Amino acid sequence: MHKKIIIIAGGENDPNIQCLIETLQNKQLLQLEQNSQQTFELLPILFGKHSTPQLTLEFLNTTHNELHNELHNEIHNETPQIQLKINNNILNNSLISGCFLRYDVFNWLIDKRPQVSARATNFHEFFSAWLLSTPKTLWCPNKKKLLTQTNKFHALMVAQSIGLRIPLTICSNHITEINTFASKFKETIVKPLEGGGYCRNLIDTINQTNTHNDCSALT
Repeated sequence: MHKKIIIIAGGENDPNIQCLIETLQNKQLLQLEQNSQQTFELLPILFGKHSTPQLTLEFLNTTHNELHNELHNEIHNETPQIQLKINNNILNNSLISGCFLRYDVFNWLIDKRPQVSARATNFHEFFSAWLLSTPKTLWCPNKKKLLTQTNKFHALMVAQSIGLRIPLTICSNHITEINTFASKFKETIVKPLEGGGYCRNLIDTINQTNTHNDCSALT
């Protein structure tokens, strides 16, 4: 029997996140339900000065025709299928039982640069987009709260589900993944995941972005 995965996502300096991880690790997550043979594996995904996870979301059921621009790919009433990849490992959504996601404010208390705050927003928006694509995954706090704000990746999922054409899209902070994706096209644009910004040329954006572990705050 495969172990079910529980993801804990947040900042590496968040004391509440650390307390939750330690508590669950001490319980060893062997059996969280009475009379159940199901076992669980804890997967902390933390970011900060010492942790830079490589994160990628990608639509699986969009088509690519090398003779046409990606805007000509047409999707008819398809349920979006989203692939989650963390540190080059593809996670099977069916094996992820739940996720605790917490917006980080503690990294900024240590380093008050605007980039640190932007990174926290992008991290939270990334996992929000993934959670909205996996309705069977339990989420804490309530997943419905995510629907009260704009998330561009989720907007594409909704558009695809009702039959609208969408461009081939990935959501990632992993520069290698982004460049591999962009190599399929003559031109690629970047848009802020949380909205509120203009489209930008991908190459120009990457050239202006500092990276660590082949990653940036870019999503």
